Amino acid sequence: MAISSKRCEATDRVEVLIEGKGDLIIPNVFTPNQDDKNDFFTVFPNEVNGIDIVNELTIYNRSGKIIFRNNSFDPGIPELGWNGTVNGSLAPSGIYYYAADVLFINGESSVYTGFVHLLH
Repeated sequence: MAISSKRCEATDRVEVLIEGKGDLIIPNVFTPNQDDKNDFFTVFPNEVNGIDIVNELTIYNRSGKIIFRNNSFDPGIPELGWNGTVNGSLAPSGIYYYAADVLFINGESSVYTGFVHLLH
């Protein structure tokens, strides 16, 4: 809303079409201690959501073995990501490698890789 020096008020709306890739957030640390804070590792959309779907999120241990994989899920829903367990038991604290294949609303996909630190 804008107000002129003569106290006239005006409002307007702007519609924004996102044509490129949106930003995303992939944390580098999480604490799966069931305190409802940072208990899951997943892909989060930034303020302007340009992500359509996470095609695949894969977590590897230090030996390169796949310990978690989830396919075709909505970003930003923590419970759809990794809860820090391997075969039902809490994984040891440490550094894990991830690969996240993300599909954007413009139809392009990108693979993001990196490391996440699991802390108890």
